[in-house]
Amino acid sequence: MKKLFLVPLIVVLVVGLVLGGCAKSSPAPTLASTPATAPTSAPAPTTAPTPAKIKLIFATYSAEKGFVSAGLRAFGAALEQKTNGQVTVEYSYSQALGTIPEYYDVLVRGIADVVHYSPYQTTGLFPLSEVGTLPFVVPTAEIASKAFNQVYRAGLLDKKFYEGTKTLFVCGDQGSNLRTVNKPVTTLADIKGVKIMIPGGMITSSRVSAMGAVPVVVTGPDVYPALQKGTVEGQLTGWCPMPQFKWCEVNHYATEPLIGGSPWAIGMNLDSYNKLPKNIQKIIDEMAQSDEYMLAAAQDLDRLNQVARDCFISKGGKITQWEPSALEELGAKTAPVWQKWITDNEAKGLQATKLVDAYYSALEQLGVKNPAIGYTPKR
Repeated sequence: MKKLFLVPLIVVLVVGLVLGGCAKSSPAPTLASTPATAPTSAPAPTTAPTPAKIKLIFATYSAEKGFVSAGLRAFGAALEQKTNGQVTVEYSYSQALGTIPEYYDVLVRGIADVVHYSPYQTTGLFPLSEVGTLPFVVPTAEIASKAFNQVYRAGLLDKKFYEGTKTLFVCGDQGSNLRTVNKPVTTLADIKGVKIMIPGGMITSSRVSAMGAVPVVVTGPDVYPALQKGTVEGQLTGWCPMPQFKWCEVNHYATEPLIGGSPWAIGMNLDSYNKLPKNIQKIIDEMAQSDEYMLAAAQDLDRLNQVARDCFISKGGKITQWEPSALEELGAKTAPVWQKWITDNEAKGLQATKLVDAYYSALEQLGVKNPAIGYTPKR
């Protein structure tokens, strides 16, 4: 009996041990550890690409220290500064790219990017620019420049100033004096038949013919030998170019007042302008609205005119004045010059009378009394 009783007991104990072992709680699952994430560094700042350098050629037929060059350099230096050196300017001087009448072609063809040219010496292309060579009395380059600039900004000049190229600024020189080699001139009788060098232009030629003299077109370095050899016996130009071309050495007499003048323009080739980045175009547009560079050219011209005058006197040159009766006679003889110029241009549909009267008024406003020889506006 006892043995029978022990067997079930043992079975119960074994089962209990087994079930008890099974009832033990399972260990908590071990979570896989997440590796630590390294801190993310900020992206490196993007460096803007360096703007491409741009070189522009500025050209003038004048010398490095000659007329208008100071205005050209002032514009170039300001452009370099305003573009923080992105634009650099290289200069060409002294007819290195052609003769004086060819410099407008130098501009249009893009041989240089910015060019100082003489519109009235570019035959047939700028008829209205000749207003600056009509027999107005123009005592200084600053007055000439301001008057020419006024009619330019009023839109009264030739269309080529406003289209085809980009005009940056205009300027002009004081009037011309009559200089002679062999004798002083105070009356028209003194000049009758004398061969007088002129730089070109129908108006200047007509003025010399009205005096009874013979106009001969000679330009730049060809003038000195022409005066020296007697090919011409005098010239009708401003003071400024004399030291540059050594004309002080071959002229001995000068007659004033200063009549007429020389209008000039500084333009930019349109392809050169259109290729520029928009921000640089904007800078040039703003500069072209300023009178600063016109004044830089004009004020340096007046300095050079005084240097030339002093040069002439230092070489023994004598300065005299037209006799009052000679000026009256000259006015009567040049009146047809005015009328023909106005009539011819009005026949082409150009507003010549309006331009002449505006130029006359500009000179009056700038303090010139009796601004013209042979013309009075109808008011």
